[in-house]
Amino acid sequence: MLLKKEMFSAMLRDLPSERKCVAESLIETLIFMQHTLTDLSEKIEAEVTIISHMNGNKVETMTENPALKSYNNTIRNFSTTCRTLTQYLPKESEEEDELMQFLKGRIKQRGNSEETV
Repeated sequence: MLLKKEMFSAMLRDLPSERKCVAESLIETLIFMQHTLTDLSEKIEAEVTIISHMNGNKVETMTENPALKSYNNTIRNFSTTCRTLTQYLPKESEEEDELMQFLKGRIKQRGNSEETV
């Protein structure tokens, strides 16, 4: 599910202005991070996760692909930002919509089981 700013308009409508400003900033950050994660994911899939290179002493060493390291840091920040955003958005008393399930890290599977993202 690709996030778009329009998906949040109904949720933002009822927020007080001081919370809306922070929520909008978090939304823009989430959208940017999602695009970054997609790019990094494609780069990792096209390359290897462990890179072999020669250090200054002409010794071959193995290191983690920098894209993988960036991906891991970004996904951690993405998850934290999702949690922070859910604290700013109004609480839903009825069944959560798909967007809130995504932000809270749950995807409804067929049947009644849930899978954590």
